[in-house]
Amino acid sequence: MWIARNRELIRFFALLVLITAAASGAAAFFVSAAAGIAVGGLGFILLLLFFLFSYYRYGKLRQLADYLRDIRQGQYRLAVQNYEEGELSILRSEIYKVTVLLEEQAKTLEKEKQQLADSMSDISHQLKTPLTSMLMMTDLLCEQPMDAATGKTFLLQIREQLERMQWLVSSLLKLAKLDAGAVTLKREPLTVFPLIHKAVAPLLVMMEDKGLSLEILGQDDAWIVADDHWTIEALTNIIKNCIEHTKVGGLKIRAVQTNLYTQIQIEDTGEGIAKADLPHIFKRFYKGKNADENSVGIGLAMAYSIIREQMGDIAVVSQEGRGTQFTIRFYR
Repeated sequence: MWIARNRELIRFFALLVLITAAASGAAAFFVSAAAGIAVGGLGFILLLLFFLFSYYRYGKLRQLADYLRDIRQGQYRLAVQNYEEGELSILRSEIYKVTVLLEEQAKTLEKEKQQLADSMSDISHQLKTPLTSMLMMTDLLCEQPMDAATGKTFLLQIREQLERMQWLVSSLLKLAKLDAGAVTLKREPLTVFPLIHKAVAPLLVMMEDKGLSLEILGQDDAWIVADDHWTIEALTNIIKNCIEHTKVGGLKIRAVQTNLYTQIQIEDTGEGIAKADLPHIFKRFYKGKNADENSVGIGLAMAYSIIREQMGDIAVVSQEGRGTQFTIRFYR
């Protein structure tokens, strides 16, 4: 029986019985038998009311205990019944808040587990391709005699694949640090034009090889509050993406400052981005239909993370066959 499980309740109930019996006996001894019977009857009624109230309260607490057991088993969507105003109502409200929090955390954890699994699969695929290529070339170098020129070509291809893997691993480590909050981004005033020139510098040879032009326009005194190293990293990744997808024409980079924000626009005359790909281009490892076969899909994702970490915003508009425009805003 439920009452047998609660020793404190048994002791309290026994004490009430003793008090009632003592009061009834005292009334019968000092007043009259009728008074003793009346006191005993009143005590019995009080004991019965106490018993019924305790049973009711115990039932409600048992429902809460069952609910907590269901939560422990992962059943978060159950609803606790609404009780009257009082302690149980407060307890029910607090349990419901904890339940909602646990459900949200469980969903977040499941989502992160899926993202981790997807990322590991993508990383494995990205590393597998160059590794397979290098293994084949080293087998050929070891097993078949070849002239010095052919051997040098194979070695250069192996080096190219190793550099690609090094860049991939380095980029993944940077993304991991950003995601984990392990990077402390500096907040210092920076003039925009020097940042743009530093971001473009390692890409000038690539632009010259493709015969692309470059214009840097706008306010030469425009400035932002950001981290110079990471902001250059973000700009470089965006500009590199534009160069890779532009065959003729060139790039225009424009800096504009307002009272609310400083805006950097990077525009190319390339092949453009398909409408279906636009919502996904900042997702890591995403490759659109116009992506190069050697594309990894990390550069824009990293740029997005860096800019957002600095309270900035980035948007893109594009039209296939006409070009793409990235708009970055750093707010005051």
